[in-house]
Amino acid sequence: MAYTRQVINVGTTPDDGSGDYLRDALVKVNTNFENLWERSPVDTNIDLSGNTISTTVSNLNLILDPNGSGTLSVTSDATINGVLTANNLKATGNRIHIDTAYTPTSAVGAAGDSKGDIAYDTNYIYLCTANYDGIASIWKRVAVSTW
Repeated sequence: MAYTRQVINVGTTPDDGSGDYLRDALVKVNTNFENLWERSPVDTNIDLSGNTISTTVSNLNLILDPNGSGTLSVTSDATINGVLTANNLKATGNRIHIDTAYTPTSAVGAAGDSKGDIAYDTNYIYLCTANYDGIASIWKRVAVSTW
């Protein structure tokens, strides 16, 4: 719900009688504070300091959850100190972990296959070298063997 800021009319000059009455001004103050309290991290475990958003409780998750079909966008470089988990993909340090095995349908692939995709199954590691067009062979594979 969008809130409208309540601006207090203080008049043109001190005590000229053209501003809000005291009671009306304080109602606006209360409304402004109520809006801040309901729509901000005032009564939460969230801390906003400068350009940092953090939790005030040790080991508490911080979840950024866009509403409806909205997305969370990072429009510049991002540094992640720790493990990045995205659905079935984890990246940490010098490793990438894909939780779910996937075997491409054929060397030609399928709709949605894109250059740079990496997949695996028990026998092969697959690399998609072009975007799917329904004609060209876009998947390459390397056999997995023991050392």
